[in-house]
Amino acid sequence: MGNSGVRKNILFATLGLAILITGLALAMSMIIQGNMRILLYIFIGAGALIFGENLGVAIKNYIPAREIEIEIKDERNMAIRNMAKAKAFDLMLKVFLILLFVFGAMRVNMFLLLVFFAAYLLVVLSSVYYWIKYQEKM
Repeated sequence: MGNSGVRKNILFATLGLAILITGLALAMSMIIQGNMRILLYIFIGAGALIFGENLGVAIKNYIPAREIEIEIKDERNMAIRNMAKAKAFDLMLKVFLILLFVFGAMRVNMFLLLVFFAAYLLVVLSSVYYWIKYQEKM
């Protein structure tokens, strides 16, 4: 893809970032009340989606395809990527558990606490499942 495609994606990524920041700023300022607050969270979600998607496409189109293929298939880079995922997963488990205790101490609605716990349990159980699956495979 040409240079104009990269510029278009960077422009849309900037627009998405602006929408995301606007939604966050308005959500924190508490200017908008009631049912209209839903729009703020739609702004945040849509802005994050537009930003992430277009930035990824711009980076992918900027770097030549052959370089990307070599970079992705390189064993050292795969090992680094897997180690980074493992560290991020460990951090996510600790953060989820801390948030679960904090929400419990804040006496958050029991339904929300149980939904959060179910999500945490799903992540842990899927981790155990894949650990067993790959243990048998290798």
